[in-house]
Amino acid sequence: MRKISLLLLFTVLLISLIGACQSNPPPQPLPASVIIPNLLVAFDGQVLLQRDGQTAYSNIGFGTQLNQGDSLKIDTSAIVLCGDDLKPVFLDDSDNILSIPCTLKSGNLGDNYAEGEDGYDYQIPRAQINSDIPYIQQPRGSFLLNPRPVIRWHDTGAGPYRLRLADIDETIWESDQPIMGTEFQYPIDAPALISERSYRFVVTDDNDRHSDEEDLSNIGFKLISPVEQNKIKVYQTRLAKLNGLDDPARDFALATYYAQWQLPPNPEWGLLSDAILLLEKVASTKPAPAVYLQQGDVYLQMKLYHEAELAYNTALKQAEANTDLDAQTTIYGKLWRLTQDAAHCQAVIERYTDLGDQPKRQAWCDRCGVKLTACP
Repeated sequence: MRKISLLLLFTVLLISLIGACQSNPPPQPLPASVIIPNLLVAFDGQVLLQRDGQTAYSNIGFGTQLNQGDSLKIDTSAIVLCGDDLKPVFLDDSDNILSIPCTLKSGNLGDNYAEGEDGYDYQIPRAQINSDIPYIQQPRGSFLLNPRPVIRWHDTGAGPYRLRLADIDETIWESDQPIMGTEFQYPIDAPALISERSYRFVVTDDNDRHSDEEDLSNIGFKLISPVEQNKIKVYQTRLAKLNGLDDPARDFALATYYAQWQLPPNPEWGLLSDAILLLEKVASTKPAPAVYLQQGDVYLQMKLYHEAELAYNTALKQAEANTDLDAQTTIYGKLWRLTQDAAHCQAVIERYTDLGDQPKRQAWCDRCGVKLTACP
């Protein structure tokens, strides 16, 4: 009788364990194609960063990209989101942080993008901005998640505007009445977008100037396929289930993922329009340098050079207010690439001098190509 009772108990426990495993399945593996950088996503008090190879610390803020080998000094507490496994690491002032506690050795640090360490050691051949053209700002040079996208365009001051949707050869839809303002959502009763088909919106103002006058290629958009949508949902779900992160932290991490997401044959596109919308939302509550810096990067990918410069200047204003030398080096570097203004190049060199980073200081002296007071 006792053997039967033990057997019954064992069977009940086994069934319970199986049920628990089924109700709490292991998380799905992350899509292998995109790994976001390590990010500082929350903190109390002050956080100081010393990059690998530097001798001084810099004050940093929300969204700062971190790399293995960097060191932190934490005033109270902080949360670092490790990009390779999407794992939040909770730190406090009792932690003796010698380096970033993530296995990712090399993130997509914004400074690399400015310095050419990822193959971009050149200035941007920016197109001239014609303010008389109602050029498209959204969606542009991007894959889309939303089949009813928000459309935005540059205000020429010559409204109202007419809007149409076209593919390579023909008009698919057009607005039935003029549009006041510079934003419009694609209507629910308009023809449905077909995934991975190339589209572009065309805006015409009251002076008959239209967005197709913009002399740039590959600035249309495509709706991603259901298969790719499902892959992205894996990432969205993992982010949503992370403990300790508030909505701005999740949104910023997701926007970073969107910006780096790629799909051939348009690997330069990413989910850029969706990234911009999320970054605007984050900036409303977390106006940190890293948020505007990310905006500038995405605008740059979308070939919106004027908007990128505005975003970088906003980032710089915030970084200077926060005495964030680390962000300032990155922002000035990107402004130099964008404007070819030697003063920006000198500003990078001066800040690397303050941070005690002699190799990067010398690299920028060599890169600027002009005689600067910061380079004897």
